[in-house]
Amino acid sequence: MIKYTCNKCGEKKDLMRATIAVIEGKVRTKEALCECGEYMQEETKDFEGFPNLIRTDPSLSKNGVRNYQRHLRKNGRGSEADDIDKKL
Repeated sequence: MIKYTCNKCGEKKDLMRATIAVIEGKVRTKEALCECGEYMQEETKDFEGFPNLIRTDPSLSKNGVRNYQRHLRKNGRGSEADDIDKKL
């Protein structure tokens, strides 16, 4: 969560998401526009770590690696398949 404070009127706002854009020649957060018309200043960010990433490419799974090794062995490149085993 990002906390913003208006320097002009003192209003505060908490944002979960922010859209960054160049506005009036300055990099601003679109959602940080105050009711008084000024853009709010970023106060603090609560960093909660990175989200869990799920691998969706089947070639990155264990089965995908095994299939690739099988392909290498069928095509006479068994030493390359063995090298992959050493890296795993």
